[in-house]
Amino acid sequence: MNRKKTVFKYLKNKLIKMGFLYHTPKSLLNVQDRNDIKKYGLIHFTFSENINEILKNGVMPGKEYLYRKEKNLCWFYINYPKEYEKNLGIVKSKGKRSGVDCYIIIKDFSEEQLNNMRIRKESDNAVVHRGTLKTSNMRGMMIEDK
Repeated sequence: MNRKKTVFKYLKNKLIKMGFLYHTPKSLLNVQDRNDIKKYGLIHFTFSENINEILKNGVMPGKEYLYRKEKNLCWFYINYPKEYEKNLGIVKSKGKRSGVDCYIIIKDFSEEQLNNMRIRKESDNAVVHRGTLKTSNMRGMMIEDK
């Protein structure tokens, strides 16, 4: 019986890491998450042909989504300097997103915007925001600029 629990736990952890379980971030930001987002900002990986539109209008939800409940969500990571390579690797491992060539750093969020964010604590700490996210402090950079 103990072996079955160990195998189940192993398989569950693999599915979580692969994004099959707990895919849509649901956890509210805790105090530390909020402070880290205020300090480091969020990073959104994208394509260079989108950068001017994003800087003008904000990050808008994609038209394609994995689950219906993800409609109208924008995806980010907290811009921890030590997590950049890992997060870029996650994004580049996913289909047509493998061609991302730039990113947007976003800072100076309102309390309302922070309250509208959720984080995926179970695996990679991805952050989502429902609807368009625009602030007065957004800058775009090519990936080789980091």
